[in-house]
Amino acid sequence: MSKGVILIYDLEECDTLTTLRNRIQEVLSYNEHTTFFLLGNKNDCCRAEVAKQDAINFAINNNIPVEHVFEISVKTGKGFDDFISFVAKVLSNDKNSVDPVTHSFKLDNNKRKLFGCC
Repeated sequence: MSKGVILIYDLEECDTLTTLRNRIQEVLSYNEHTTFFLLGNKNDCCRAEVAKQDAINFAINNNIPVEHVFEISVKTGKGFDDFISFVAKVLSNDKNSVDPVTHSFKLDNNKRKLFGCC
């Protein structure tokens, strides 16, 4: 079960933002406690069709916290480090997180090695 989902849209194509609504509903059908992050890519381009305010309005209408809305450029790396740091911080503080299941075993150092090597 995921703790967070990154919804990525193309700043140059407004349809990529509006179609995310279906993805949100799909994710929520499996886990209603998922944390969403809205990520606009290609902020290095000058012909953006999706304004930051449009993304913020989309987030508000879909119960995504406004502070979870970011714009980055995969091409130049602009904004990426801030985004990753924010996601790590939010998910590490998640109160709905489930402790991972861990398994451990003890090796017996006194047993003879199988192949006599090392």
